[in-house]
Amino acid sequence: MFGAGETIAQLLATFSPLSNRNVKLYIGGLAISHIGTWMQNTALAWLVWNLKHSASALGVVGTMGMLPFLFLAPWAGVWADRLDRRKLLIGTQFTSMALALVLAILVQTETVQIFHVYLLALLLGCVNALDMPAHQAFLCDLSGVVHVRKTILLNNIVFQACRLSGPFIAGCIIHWVDLQAAFWLNCLSFAPLILSLQKVNAQPLRNLRRTKSLSEFMESLRFVQADRKIQYLFLFTVFVTFFAFSNFQILAAYASQVMNGGPDILGLLMSAPGLGALVGSLVIIPFVNRFSRIGVVLASACTWTGVCFLALAVSQSLPISLLALILGATTIPVVMATVAGLIQTMSTDMMRARLASVWLMVVFGVQPLAYLGVGYYAQLVNVRAAIALNGLLMVISSLVLIGGLKELRAWRLKEYAIIDSQTFQPGS
Repeated sequence: MFGAGETIAQLLATFSPLSNRNVKLYIGGLAISHIGTWMQNTALAWLVWNLKHSASALGVVGTMGMLPFLFLAPWAGVWADRLDRRKLLIGTQFTSMALALVLAILVQTETVQIFHVYLLALLLGCVNALDMPAHQAFLCDLSGVVHVRKTILLNNIVFQACRLSGPFIAGCIIHWVDLQAAFWLNCLSFAPLILSLQKVNAQPLRNLRRTKSLSEFMESLRFVQADRKIQYLFLFTVFVTFFAFSNFQILAAYASQVMNGGPDILGLLMSAPGLGALVGSLVIIPFVNRFSRIGVVLASACTWTGVCFLALAVSQSLPISLLALILGATTIPVVMATVAGLIQTMSTDMMRARLASVWLMVVFGVQPLAYLGVGYYAQLVNVRAAIALNGLLMVISSLVLIGGLKELRAWRLKEYAIIDSQTFQPGS
């Protein structure tokens, strides 16, 4: 049995990066921006559903948003290693704000068409493909490599809290005010993040070599090829992004066709995974971090999520559906935060953003296929069948991988735990 005092101490240690002024400023601005982003995601899903009443259209929107990761990832990480990451992030946030403004105007003037949504999703996906590797490495710039694991976990907790609140707020606003208000609020949410980026002081480790970008990307691929453990980490995150995130993409269809609900029900359904992931970040990760068998932990987490999706597929009531989403999402951050932290600590200083870009290319690059597949399958058969198929495949894939690889079952890597016993020192 673990004492309550030890549990509380580990929970408090999770928030220790906030003693670093730079981390606190950046995470604070990021939190407001994340809430706006999740508000827009919810409003956009309801907008697409009202425009087309098609699960396949929801899948296409997700595909357009993720497709750029396949094409830009070879260069995005290299640029993030070479350039001033703070300035790069300021540029991506200004661009995202401009795209959000265009969408808000189109919705406000009632001139929005489905091809506008597809195009804007594609452009925003291009911006995100540049932004995410820089963001992952920038967390290390702010906190230092010694403390980056705690900072990544804190960033994940903030993200999940925003994922909980953003859709709920959007659902209420759409239901009680109007749809366009959610898009306008997202535009405003970028301002605090841009301001925080202008005020933080970072100590970037930049790659000053002048070799070709593609050559540097190939170097990062060789780094991955040489380390089987990193390959295993990539596989588990693929399971989550391919089978779990694609189910979240069609929740608007689930809310309407299965729950017979409106935007308020969609807001609840999209908030439920945020609540589950927040609980997972605060409670489950510190608990499973006591276990040194990384492979077993990741496989168990994926299996649990898949089982919960099977429960979601057969649910007949909103409370059960919400419970299935909450419970299923508790183990998703176990996979994503653990892998993100391990990748940062297992890479070299000059390859940190490049390795993050390879991971993002693999993780998010497979999502276009997943979104298209789940959207069209839900349209062809029904939403329940699509969710059940994803859940079943997630369970089978995880069990086959852990059952067939003795090396993975025996992998002990306690020194790379997301939460360690080191005391966070501010000013890194």
